[in-house]
Amino acid sequence: MKNITAQEHTTVDQAGLEREVPSLDSPHPAAASLAVHCDEPGCEAEPVEACEYVDSRGNACRTHWCATHGPEVAGHRYCRRHAGTMVALGSKANNPRALPDVGHRGASLVRWVYRDLDPAMTTLLDAESRSNEHLLRDTEVAVGRAEDGSRCWEMSWKLASPSGIRLRITLMVEEQDDSVVLVRLGDEVLASGVPPWIEARRLGKQVTEEEDREQRRSFYAFLEEYLTEAIRQA
Repeated sequence: MKNITAQEHTTVDQAGLEREVPSLDSPHPAAASLAVHCDEPGCEAEPVEACEYVDSRGNACRTHWCATHGPEVAGHRYCRRHAGTMVALGSKANNPRALPDVGHRGASLVRWVYRDLDPAMTTLLDAESRSNEHLLRDTEVAVGRAEDGSRCWEMSWKLASPSGIRLRITLMVEEQDDSVVLVRLGDEVLASGVPPWIEARRLGKQVTEEEDREQRRSFYAFLEEYLTEAIRQA
């Protein structure tokens, strides 16, 4: 299994989310119930509304946001992370069992990486498809089960024919560690790694826009090359 290092990964839109949203590692952020102003750093706008996200265990987000900084999804106000989670899950967000823990970024992380990789994967798989095959692309994050029985969040590309699915490539984040993205071909995990924007936040490291662009270019170039070789050998 190939390990994707921080230098090989890329920064996507979620990098800004990770820098700007207060830590959600605890289901009860400090002083949330006493919020007077928006939780966006430097914003003192009023009124504010609590993020409406409640996870599958009944824990609420409890951060507070103004109309400008609290995205609205299907008529409900959320913080950026949980707005991303609800959009990523789509229709599956109606099932409480599909909702990650308050501090878990898995669903939205899978969607960001899938969205950014989709054009290259579509081109690659179209080129590799046989005459009787067509490409199936996920539009929502699915909830599955990891080998240990815990939940995982995933999106896939599939080459299918009337006789079934010949090739499946899946991006996955497991419940046990929401910082690691796994890339799977069929049932085999080909690569895994911690995205650099998550690692940077852990280390308190700031990166420039130029560094972000270079990490993005390097990551996708590596991943496309690696998957191209794996698919051709499948």
